[in-house]
Amino acid sequence: MKVNIGRLEFVSLATLLFTLLMTFVRLDIDAAEKPIADRTVAELIEGAKKEGRLVVWDTTRGRGKEHFRAFEKKYPFIKVEQALVHSDEVVQKITMEQRAGRAPTADVIACNSVSYEQGKLDGVFASFPWRKVFKDIPAQAVDKDNFGVGAYGNIWTMAYNTKLVAKDKLPKSYDDLLNPEWRGKLAVDIRVNPWSYIVSSGVWTLEKAEAYVKRIKDNQPKFGRGGTAIAQLLTAGDFHIAPVYLFNIIEARKTGAPIDWIPMEPIGGNIAGRAIPKGAARMNAAVLYIAWLVTPEGQKVYEDTEGRSLPYEGLGTEMSRMLIGKKLAVVGWGDTEKALKHDDIEDKLMTLIGSKK
Repeated sequence: MKVNIGRLEFVSLATLLFTLLMTFVRLDIDAAEKPIADRTVAELIEGAKKEGRLVVWDTTRGRGKEHFRAFEKKYPFIKVEQALVHSDEVVQKITMEQRAGRAPTADVIACNSVSYEQGKLDGVFASFPWRKVFKDIPAQAVDKDNFGVGAYGNIWTMAYNTKLVAKDKLPKSYDDLLNPEWRGKLAVDIRVNPWSYIVSSGVWTLEKAEAYVKRIKDNQPKFGRGGTAIAQLLTAGDFHIAPVYLFNIIEARKTGAPIDWIPMEPIGGNIAGRAIPKGAARMNAAVLYIAWLVTPEGQKVYEDTEGRSLPYEGLGTEMSRMLIGKKLAVVGWGDTEKALKHDDIEDKLMTLIGSKK
């Protein structure tokens, strides 16, 4: 009798263990079968553990390695592989892969707002309910269609060489730059930033910008291309005042370079971000990376290593603190109509100022 009871107990225990095992297996299978948009954070993590790696097409000239290492520290089961792609080509490459019927090479791509909007129109991105799953992602950073997330701002500000211009002599507004005092001492980005973004954002009309550009042309500005290149020339003393990226100012303050900002308003710029190609092989890891990048933790790391971050309050970054209370004229992530009009606006202003080749 004792033996029979023992056997029954053993069978019961074995049955229980088998049932529990199959339950966990079933849960694992169910999670794997779920559409990516229906998965919880825990399920995304489990999926990423199986994927083991992440391929990111980046546009940061190799400087992004540090923030990838920070992401890997948080998720040690994911190894990030970075491939550098020119910002004007990254979405084109994804589109060509999909049209050829090939699986996407990248799991995450970095792209500017204009190419992102074109990718949305071409239907090459995967959608994910970012704010539903990750509550601490800034609402302003998420495209209303959920096809991507803004990761940092290309924010333009006027700056000056602190050795060439006394602080009490600084111009305070864009209109002050029209003063003949700055003739030949002023630089302008060939794409007429920040003014082209101020128009694209809807803060200025095109007519107002065209009238302004005609007048600033009379002050015989010198031309440069890109905020970082212009910041280097401004530091060297090639001009007294010039538009640069706000992150150039943040970097200058760390290194002691003799430039500082003139916070003329409105402050123009655009948001660049990240998207996941439709059919990406490592979708779970891709979602975890993008979500981490736009949290306060990820933004702090990105600004410390790249100098850039999102301009929104509450992120605890230097950029967000500098812009508190400032009037922004920024083409946001997912501002489809504004982003797609930008190239045309830029072209018209370049023609007027004489920088178009």
